[in-house]
Amino acid sequence: YSKYHEIKTSLAYGKLFGDKFSAGIQLNYHNVFISDEYGRSSTISVEGGFLFRPIKDLYIGAHIFNPSRAKFNTIDGKEYLPTTFRFGLGYHIMQKIWIALESQKETNLPAVWKIGLEVEALDQLFLRAGINSSSFQSSFGVGYKIGSIRADLAFSFHPQLGFTPYITFIYGF
Repeated sequence: YSKYHEIKTSLAYGKLFGDKFSAGIQLNYHNVFISDEYGRSSTISVEGGFLFRPIKDLYIGAHIFNPSRAKFNTIDGKEYLPTTFRFGLGYHIMQKIWIALESQKETNLPAVWKIGLEVEALDQLFLRAGINSSSFQSSFGVGYKIGSIRADLAFSFHPQLGFTPYITFIYGF
């Protein structure tokens, strides 16, 4: 849609604390464009989370997005970014098969449940699929990892909105 687009650019830092616990924080720059009367607006938000591995192959994590209630300046006031809490579990069923379950709660909305599956189809090539309880949205994607570089391409499908593409490049050091 040529009259609307948004971009989110992020810088993140994560750290291992031993072999069972890790945590991270991320700073985001959001830019939204709505043509005609609204124009362009931007804001900065923060998010963070942790990941805990109590036993081999089981992961427990939590994440919070926008606890500071960042907002865009708009003509009719301020438009707040939602504050979102997530809690999830992940388990390696077999060495190359991963299943994940997540609960997400956004301010002023009911909780959403998500389930996903990842399969390492070839060496360092990952296929992914998932579904969530909000309008039974489905998603699918592919990822590839070479050394410290990872690239992901995904699509989600919403019954009313259609397909939304996602692309991610990650460099870990």
